[in-house]
Amino acid sequence: MNRTKMKNDLSRKVFTHTVNDCWQCLDYKTFYMTIRPTNLETDKMKGYDPNHYMLSPNFCESVLCKSLPEAFTRGYDMADEEYELRYPGLKNVI
Repeated sequence: MNRTKMKNDLSRKVFTHTVNDCWQCLDYKTFYMTIRPTNLETDKMKGYDPNHYMLSPNFCESVLCKSLPEAFTRGYDMADEEYELRYPGLKNVI
C-alpha cells in the first residue's frame, strides 16, 4: 500500500479488534496505540485488576484504564493533546 492510500485509509485511524481481546489503532494523527486487557502474569504480579485495560501509545507511558470505552476515549484525547503540542494550530487540519 503506497503512502497516499495509507494516509486516506480510515480504518487505520480507529481502534480495531485484533487477537487475544486486544485493540490497535495504526495511524490516528500519526500516532500508534494499542489496548490490551491486564490479565497477564506480570499484570497479576503488579496487582492489576484483570478486568481493566492497558492503553499503550507510542508517544508516552502506558496508562491503566478501568474500561474499554475509557481506554478508547483516553487514547484519542491523549493523541489530540500530543498532536496539538507538537503542531500548534494544525488541530483542525487533519
